[in-house]
Amino acid sequence: MDGNEILQAATGQSFGSMMLHSRLDIVRANIVRAYGLRGLGVPDAVELESITREVESKIGRSYRHMTAAELAMVMEAGVSGELGKDVRITCASIFGWISAYMSSDQRKEVLRTTMRRRSPQKDMLPAEQVESLNAAAQLRGARVLWEEYKANGSLAPEHLDGYIEMVCDGLMRRGVISPNKAAWAEAEKKARAEERRVTNGRSLSDCLKARKVKKYILLMYFRELQSGMRELPELR
Repeated sequence: MDGNEILQAATGQSFGSMMLHSRLDIVRANIVRAYGLRGLGVPDAVELESITREVESKIGRSYRHMTAAELAMVMEAGVSGELGKDVRITCASIFGWISAYMSSDQRKEVLRTTMRRRSPQKDMLPAEQVESLNAAAQLRGARVLWEEYKANGSLAPEHLDGYIEMVCDGLMRRGVISPNKAAWAEAEKKARAEERRVTNGRSLSDCLKARKVKKYILLMYFRELQSGMRELPELR
């Protein structure tokens, strides 16, 4: 990568200004592209989602100023060996590539003059606005999933567990869902059964397991609503 590439990539939209689903889509697409660049087959959906979530979480915690274009450049440089000898596509190696790039003297030098004219937080949304947008997404998702459940008696398998977890968290935060110990136990049992079905004996990370539990908590709530012929409460 050269100075012009860095400058052009670094002046794009930062991850800190994006909604969660957009960040996940971008990270996932770049991971899939990295496998293609290495001439490797894409891992199964469970492993791909695990890597995607871990990388997105790391960027959200430590590199919110990073842009989508920079991530694409980092992934390309990483698998080609430009950012170190480890060209494997693992969470640890991707973390290392990002860290090496973001802390590199080359990037600092290229951006030093432009940062005098442009605040590094120019395109980042205030935390309050991000929280408001996330809350709106939770409410919108709850209505969409409930209508789908009413129509089909289930949720489409294409929905990411993380998306369903987001909706469940929003309803729990508002006190709409208040699962008791028995409900948590039942949801955990169903989540373990699904884990055995989809992983061929491999164990999911705690993060992915928790998402599946929340999915079944939401499904149990929807089932209760439908069996009682009740509607989803008005949400704000």
